[in-house]
Amino acid sequence: ATGLALEPQGTTAAAPTAAPTPAPPPAPAPPPVPQPYALNLYQEGDFVPQYTFDWCVAASIQMAHNLLDDTGGGTWADSTQQGELWEMARARSSNSYNGANPFGWAQVLTEVGVGPYTVVSIADYGAALQTAARAIADTGRPVGLVMWSGRHAWVMSGFESIGDPARFPEFSVTGVRV
Repeated sequence: ATGLALEPQGTTAAAPTAAPTPAPPPAPAPPPVPQPYALNLYQEGDFVPQYTFDWCVAASIQMAHNLLDDTGGGTWADSTQQGELWEMARARSSNSYNGANPFGWAQVLTEVGVGPYTVVSIADYGAALQTAARAIADTGRPVGLVMWSGRHAWVMSGFESIGDPARFPEFSVTGVRV
């Protein structure tokens, strides 16, 4: 008799192996660095002069419309229309000097289809510019600025910054387009 040992078929003996060493966690990605960013809604033909000393709000309404209307529907630049917009803004304002105030301005922008607009007042210059730039980036619409101690209206059509407002809660406004 021969002493042969046979292993059962269909089974294999596994050789012992060492436990795998876990891979080190990936290094955290460096935080994004703000880059120069610019946004400007202005196109040639959007600007409208104010036809009288008083009609800056009405001219600003026309410019806001023009900045948004890229349909080829025509530029709002007519002096008669500007006078009508001035009267609309005055009628919606409470102003001891019988002019148009920011509330009337915002209401007319909304009524003529450029809005909705609301009035925001920020005392700090840098924070005001940052808020205005963020509003343009968020809405794709221009921002109205009240200048000269409340006696003049400007339209902000764009800005330059260090950092895209959509990606960086804190960004530095380095230039404005009005």
